Amino acid sequence: MTIQSKMELADFNAGNFLESDSTFLLTGDFVTDISVGESTIEGYINGDSVSIHFGSAEYLLDSMNLAGLLSPDSSRINYQADDAIIDIASNFDLLASQEMLQTWAKSVLNSPDSLIQAAGTRALSIDLQLTSPGIFHVLGMDVTDFDTLFVSGAIDEQKQTADLIASTHHFIGYGISLDSFYTQAAANGGVITAAMDADNVFYATTDIGHIGVELHTIKDTVAANLVLSRDTAAYLDFHTRLLPMRDGMQVYPDALDVYGMKYQFAWNDPVFVSDSSVVFDQLLITHEDMQLSLDGDLNAFDISFDNIDLTKLNQFYFHDSTVITNGHLHGMISYVRDEQLDLKANVDSLSLYHSAPVAITATAVKEGNEVPFNFLLTNTSNKISAEGKYAMDQREIDGSVIVDIHDLALFSFLVEDILKEMHGSMQGEAKIKGPIAKPDVKGQVRFIDAGFTTADPSLIINIKDDVIYLDTSGLSFKDFTVYDESQHPLTISGHLDIADFPAYAYDLQINTDEYTLINTPESSTHQLKGLLDIGADVTLKGNAKDTYVKANIDINDITSLIYVVADDDIGLLNTEGIIEFVDPSQLFDSTHLEKIRQLLRFPGGDLTGFQSYLYD
Repeated sequence: MTIQSKMELADFNAGNFLESDSTFLLTGDFVTDISVGESTIEGYINGDSVSIHFGSAEYLLDSMNLAGLLSPDSSRINYQADDAIIDIASNFDLLASQEMLQTWAKSVLNSPDSLIQAAGTRALSIDLQLTSPGIFHVLGMDVTDFDTLFVSGAIDEQKQTADLIASTHHFIGYGISLDSFYTQAAANGGVITAAMDADNVFYATTDIGHIGVELHTIKDTVAANLVLSRDTAAYLDFHTRLLPMRDGMQVYPDALDVYGMKYQFAWNDPVFVSDSSVVFDQLLITHEDMQLSLDGDLNAFDISFDNIDLTKLNQFYFHDSTVITNGHLHGMISYVRDEQLDLKANVDSLSLYHSAPVAITATAVKEGNEVPFNFLLTNTSNKISAEGKYAMDQREIDGSVIVDIHDLALFSFLVEDILKEMHGSMQGEAKIKGPIAKPDVKGQVRFIDAGFTTADPSLIINIKDDVIYLDTSGLSFKDFTVYDESQHPLTISGHLDIADFPAYAYDLQINTDEYTLINTPESSTHQLKGLLDIGADVTLKGNAKDTYVKANIDINDITSLIYVVADDDIGLLNTEGIIEFVDPSQLFDSTHLEKIRQLLRFPGGDLTGFQSYLYD
């Protein structure tokens, strides 16, 4: 049977046709020629001006061509499009390739020398090159961007060989970003080698640096080496041996070097890893007088730690500064799923930026179906405490938090990307009650003689004595007043909704008669220097996607700003005079006014009622 057709599709619901997602819509001009035999399918599909919608994702192609053959003895698929070339060939029915790959991969993991014993004559090869992530978007995969993705591989059962090469550049996806990635793996009989290199890797905002992995087989064992480095200097070097078993894998840690510190391993039995669990049998890790022991599995375990030097965290989290100058962690955790949770921990003499020592204690010991908990951080001038109980059967929490901080500078490292300086006192309390996933919250935070200086741009904000209110939905401001350096007030009222964080919404009113936003000395190296003093009556409404602004802003007559430009742009300074922006309705009829309003609208926002005065 032969099927030939020419089709013009417009938002064709391919999802319903394929009994899949109903948001899978297809648009384009297609020509098909398909022959169906008793055990074979062969043909092609050509498409022009193709648009594929899947949920909110859209994949656009000027042209595409898909040609293929499926049969018991030979199969091939060739796909070419604006951003993709894919070639797959085999000497068997490709519809059975998934089962083949799963069986082969599982047998290799269970026993590296299984390739020698494998029987069969099947062979499979694949070559793939993509220049954009559009096809991944349509498939619902969390791949944001990359320059080029290249994959080439082959499996030959008769020769007992397998090869894989993959590479990409400037990849962003699944919370990971990296500059380059390259991996190569080869299997020949019972000998397997593999290597992977990735440069400038970030996971979320964590700078991992370079990742290097090497694997090779030694008889029935796989030797593995993981190296993490930054600026060519390794900060983690881990050597281990892996012994594949029929129902999992035994892991024998050999050596761990972290920032030049060598850790030793001792155990009764190796770590056992399976599809459903990880089992530790009294694994002990030591370094000088530090000890960490692990015993149990994911359902029930005991962990004890003694004399953990917290200053080592500086190298992991604070690369350019020494935040933790002293501190050692001691404690234990005992856990049985749905039955027991015991936690005891304390930190001796924790010092941040050479501050007065801070003591931290935490306990949570199960009593019946409840786990009472207590946390206390205290030093000579600061105290943070949390206490309450957690009902394990109902998964609900009933607790309170009290904050009494007399030196905000102690915690400046937590917000150093936003604030370059802060000082003063903060007091607060909150009640937390309800389901642990989304409890009810009610409380307040009070700032006393507090000051903050933002990082960029540099803005100085002072608070004499005022309160921010907390509830389940977010933060509320009731005439919350901040002051500039000259003690001129600016008040904020309204609500910031963060109940579905990171999504947010806001409805705020900001008012001031006189407030200094910028006061940069002329000796500064900033392009914008001088004094900017404003009066403002502003309403802000919106969320992460849409913004509505209604503002009356006066630039007060004490304002004196200088903007420094390069010599090449000196012509921009030739214009002199007074610029005055007034209410457009006084100058234009309704038709002209509507045109101006359209100009003031911007993507995701609306700016209306803006007026400003500049004085020479």
